[in-house]
Amino acid sequence: MAKIYGLQLLNSDNFPKGLNEIFKGNKSRLEQGLMSDVVGILRHYLQTHVQDCKKEPATNSSMTADDFRRVILNAVTPYSGALGDYIWPKVSQKETSNVRKDYPIAIYRYINGIERFAQVTFGKNEAKVNAFMLSEEPHVKDPFMGKKFDVIAKQDEPFVMKNGDKYEGFCVDVLTELSRSLKFDYEIFELEGSTINQNGKSTVWDDIITQLKVGNASMAIGAFAVTAQREAKISFSYTIISSAVSLLMKKPPDTTNYFQFLGPFSPLLWMMIVVFFLSVGLGLYFMARFDSTQEESEQKFDLKESMWYSLTILLQGSAEYSPQTTSMRTIIAFFWFCTLVINAAYTANLAAFLTLQQIDNRIKTVDSLARQSNVKYGILNNSDLMQFFRESRDDTYERMWTFMKLYEDISLLSTRKKGLDFVQNGVPTSSGKAEFIYLDDGVINNYNAQQNCELESIEENFGVKHFSIGFPKGAPYRSDINRALLQLKENGVLDRLRDKWWTSQKSNCTVKTSDAGSKTNTASELNISNMFGVFIFLIAFAVLAVLYEIGLIIFKFTQERKKKKKEESEIEEKTNGNSVQFGDTTYVDEN
Repeated sequence: MAKIYGLQLLNSDNFPKGLNEIFKGNKSRLEQGLMSDVVGILRHYLQTHVQDCKKEPATNSSMTADDFRRVILNAVTPYSGALGDYIWPKVSQKETSNVRKDYPIAIYRYINGIERFAQVTFGKNEAKVNAFMLSEEPHVKDPFMGKKFDVIAKQDEPFVMKNGDKYEGFCVDVLTELSRSLKFDYEIFELEGSTINQNGKSTVWDDIITQLKVGNASMAIGAFAVTAQREAKISFSYTIISSAVSLLMKKPPDTTNYFQFLGPFSPLLWMMIVVFFLSVGLGLYFMARFDSTQEESEQKFDLKESMWYSLTILLQGSAEYSPQTTSMRTIIAFFWFCTLVINAAYTANLAAFLTLQQIDNRIKTVDSLARQSNVKYGILNNSDLMQFFRESRDDTYERMWTFMKLYEDISLLSTRKKGLDFVQNGVPTSSGKAEFIYLDDGVINNYNAQQNCELESIEENFGVKHFSIGFPKGAPYRSDINRALLQLKENGVLDRLRDKWWTSQKSNCTVKTSDAGSKTNTASELNISNMFGVFIFLIAFAVLAVLYEIGLIIFKFTQERKKKKKEESEIEEKTNGNSVQFGDTTYVDEN
């Protein structure tokens, strides 16, 4: 312990003004002066040895009391404080016995006033702490009233975005709700410029952490993920949103096939069935001409009836009559057997075809992504996700990291915008454009998928991150903000803000899309687009039948008119040939 010599009892010129009002007269001027001189000595030391207070102090810069005394003794001129000048003479080995022992130091707190709540007594080898019972917990009404915080931000959609001169985004909305709840003001600013370290990694967040540590900012917002390395330097609030890694990919083209019911058979097979139907109908017609029983039958197998009978059997309908000869019955029996096989095969293939239509065989997991090489994929260069792949010893992630290192020019992306462009337009390769999948935090990929209807984001179960608000270490307002965040969560405000920025309400898509990120494929009912072709056939043949009837009516009407005109002309000719004209009177020979 260094010896302190007071050259005069009290120097009023160096005594801080207003200190007596803070202590409300409960402390003597000597005690007040001693406390102010302790702070002043530390400030004097910092100003002498740290030229730029905006810079981060050296890591592990703590020192023992002897080291501190030695530095001040060798490098600092005596400090002039309220109790006079302070000097630190060297202490020899012989004088160590005179070092002060068993002395107490009181510990105070200030919450709307000074209150002593503990005392530390330093012995020869240990320190004893004696805590006092407080009369009551001091009540502070609106401790944030009138306070204004400088909030440093980094733009990341949709966490923080700048619209003109104003900031918006999920984190900005959370900060606004906190300011309303705790009644404080804030001003958002961004870090001007950023540096690149020797590994090529951007130090934006490192620079923001430095600004928090040196006191240039009270909070930090953005896509600020909590990591062990950052937790060692600054403090974080409770989690405001969590996210895992997701795959951002392009949706398959939405093609509508109204004739899916024709899918079970190939076009050639459909043609063969039509030929088969016509052949049987014509066979029945020609064989019926040599059937003697047809002469006495009321319904004869003419061409129309033969074709209708063949079609009825093919569609498994029922007929009012059947052929009588052995040859015709042989043809019909064989035709029945063939139609039975055709209908059974069509029914089975239709069920299988519609089931396969619902199965999504696209890449939707990192395991299937790692097992192929046709579809390219990539991540943001020098990101936390890149560090995860680089340091992971899991076989799947190691293979993916090897693949990305092999195609480093397209897999390690400089910006998220470039990855989004590759997903939308494909990535150029030697053989043309290839499909591309971008891996990033789910909250970012989900937002991009909502803004681009042709994209979808499929969340995986690894790389979970927790995003929070950053504070300087030991920030006294951190506990109050955490309490307010819990209240916002309990009241559903955080859920409402998530819905505002990560649901279709904020989407540019005007049509409802299916949930492509579903983990299971469940059978769904058929909709009208699957079977609309059947109704097209029905409408077409119904219209054809109506047109046929209309044409038949018109044909009969014209034939009757022609017949009538012909009869009238014949009567007129016959009448003109047997009549005699006498003046104005015509006489007809009725014989």
